[in-house]
Parts: sequence; C-alpha cells; structure tokens
Amino acid sequence: MSFFDSQPTGRLLNRFTKDVEAVDTSLQSSISSFLSCSVSVLWSLVVVVAVSPATAVAFFPITFAYAKIQRQYVATSRELKRLDSLAMSPIFSHFSETLQGLAVVRAFRAQDSFISKNKHLIDESNRCFWPIQAVNRWLSVRLELLGTFVVFCSAIVVSGIVPTTAGLAGLALTSALNLTGLMSWMVRQTTELEVNMNSVERLIEYDDEPTEAPAIIPGNRPLPQWPTQGQVSVENLVVRY
Repeated sequence: MSFFDSQPTGRLLNRFTKDVEAVDTSLQSSISSFLSCSVSVLWSLVVVVAVSPATAVAFFPITFAYAKIQRQYVATSRELKRLDSLAMSPIFSHFSETLQGLAVVRAFRAQDSFISKNKHLIDESNRCFWPIQAVNRWLSVRLELLGTFVVFCSAIVVSGIVPTTAGLAGLALTSALNLTGLMSWMVRQTTELEVNMNSVERLIEYDDEPTEAPAIIPGNRPLPQWPTQGQVSVENLVVRY
C-alpha cells in the first residue's frame, strides 16, 4: 500500500481513468482508422495514376508537403497533449480532497476559497487545451489547401495536358476528391495515434513499480508469543500538505 500512500490522488485517478480509457478505446480506434485510410488512399492513388499517369509527378511534392506538415503538427501536438495530461491531475486531486473534507469546508465556510482554486486549476488546464484546438485548426487549413491543390493538378492533367475521355476524367477527379479527404483523415489518425501513445507512456511509468508482497511470507513469520511488548518506532518520516 506504500505506492498508493506516496502517490497524489489526482495522478492516480488521472492515469487509472483517462489514460486507461485512451489505451483501451482511443488507441485501437486510431489504429483501425489509420489502416482503413491507408488502404483507401492506396486504392485512390492507383485509380488516379492508372487513368492519368502524368499525375504521378505531382504526387511526390504533395507527399513531401503532407509529411512535413504532419511532422510539425505531431511534434507540437504531442507535447501539448503531455502538458494537458499533466494539468488534469491537480484538478482530480483538488476535487477528491474537496469531497473528502466537505464537512470541514462547510464548517469553516471555505467554499469560496475552494471554488476559486478549482477555477484556477481549470484555467491552468485550459492553457494547454486551447492551444491543442488552435493547432488543430492550423492543420485543417493546410490540409485543405493541399487537397485543393491535388484536385487542381488532377483536373489540369486530365483536361488539358493529357486529355482523356469524359468518363475516365470524371473517375480521376472523383478519386482525387476522395483522396484529399482520406489523406487529411490519415494524417489526423496518424497524429492521434502518436498523441494517444502519451497515455501508454504514462502507464508504463508505473510498470516498473514493485508488486505487493504475499500476505504470508513463510520465512518471515512472527514468533508464536508475538507481540511480547508494545512499541511504536517512526523512522525517516516526511509529511507535507
């Protein structure tokens, strides 16, 4: 029980609820969506290139641009998510302390102080949550611009540079339109997958903790006449509120 006595309540609640939920549900959902988008993107690329091979030339710089944007977004979003996870623990801890000491808080009429502290902790958490939403919009704008560029290049190629039949041109443009949405979603799911790995990282930190000893250790049993005397000994005690 020393592990639970030495760990803040908010940290335990955060990791055993939000982080475990991310590992159990969000992580597998991100993996499934990523694999599904990858197959769909590959098929759309095959269709577009098969109809108009000249469009393959434009896909190399577009792929490079997608990869560069994703690297920038992942590097920022991962650290913001880590800060957001850290900022949630004090909220859980303060809320748990408030519930446990509710009678004392009311007796001393300290409701305003606890409400003020709770609002302050939420504001500190939002300082990390709000940039995540701003970075998300930053990604959306750039992905939409790249998607528009993909459709524009496909339209120019199938209509002017290498003209083809109306049916094949429509097929190429339809596949290009689907490709932009799929590429955007794949970038998001790849980022979401790496961001959710923060929860795995936080849970792995507790994986090295020693497990609890058995209730009965044969070589460490007390004598039959134990206890022979009463004594309380405290060594290296450190407490803090």
